[in-house]
Amino acid sequence: LPPPLPQPFPQVSPPPLPHTATAGMQRRLRGLSGTFRNSNFPLTRAPITMGRSPRQSQIVFKESDQVVSKRHCTISIDQDAGGVLVEDCNSLNGTFLENGERLRGGEPRLLRAGSRFYLGSRENMFEVE
Repeated sequence: LPPPLPQPFPQVSPPPLPHTATAGMQRRLRGLSGTFRNSNFPLTRAPITMGRSPRQSQIVFKESDQVVSKRHCTISIDQDAGGVLVEDCNSLNGTFLENGERLRGGEPRLLRAGSRFYLGSRENMFEVE
């Protein structure tokens, strides 16, 4: 008898390689002040939009938060870089790093755990965890 034919191996994806010391940890966005003080939002690679419009944003501010645009900024995980991307959506009042630096619209900025940013005013401060 001829030898048995080799059986194909099942296609199994290898686990992702850890790129940083925090690989595998769930990233979150934590509200430090304003409407979302003490709120936590899990982050994924899929962008989450923050703003006043419930049609355009997943994290929706009150209509009275006039310093926040209807579609203010987007947040997503960059797993390869080991951080979180924050991108201003050309908002009127800006997205700022804690040090006051205004982010340019359409230019994502990589933030690490512990980094803080705010929308329009320091009354809308968030921290990346």
